[in-house]
Amino acid sequence: MFEICSNNFFMVMVKFLLFLLCSGWGNEISTNREKHPLYVSVTDIEWNSTAKTIEITSKVFLEDLESVLQKKYAKKIDLYATQNETTKTYLLDYFSKNMQISADGKTVPLSIVGYEREKEAIWCYFEIKDIKALKQINCSNSILYDFIDKQMNLMHVKVAGNTKSIKLLYPDTKAQFSF
Repeated sequence: MFEICSNNFFMVMVKFLLFLLCSGWGNEISTNREKHPLYVSVTDIEWNSTAKTIEITSKVFLEDLESVLQKKYAKKIDLYATQNETTKTYLLDYFSKNMQISADGKTVPLSIVGYEREKEAIWCYFEIKDIKALKQINCSNSILYDFIDKQMNLMHVKVAGNTKSIKLLYPDTKAQFSF
């Protein structure tokens, strides 16, 4: 169903793939009608023991996310533009429905911190407040599964210096991390 990896090779390969994709290389070799040959998101989840929060960063292809949001909300969504509260509301709604997180068995709501564009990608920042301790995180991640069935969602979870990773391929959505 899914594969958990915590070795350095996996992390190096993920970073290499993201470098290639974000540098535009992936678009240059595409020979078919698809916009890019690899559909991937990367989500980093980290427990901040000092602030007692879970900090979440998701990096996705900007045009893919924009297409999904425009279809879902039937409105023109411009993620290239300066941040605004309406766009933040759409992002929070989409991510809340497509990335549910429970901490130690309790479902916890996301709040949006912001977003920023980086070339062909968008970074979305979220947080979960009031997490005093953390032993287990359960996630359901279907980000951009409603865009294409070739979507791959990589997740890295870091708690107290210990990092665990998982690769979810459509249609798999469930992941569990214990620390």
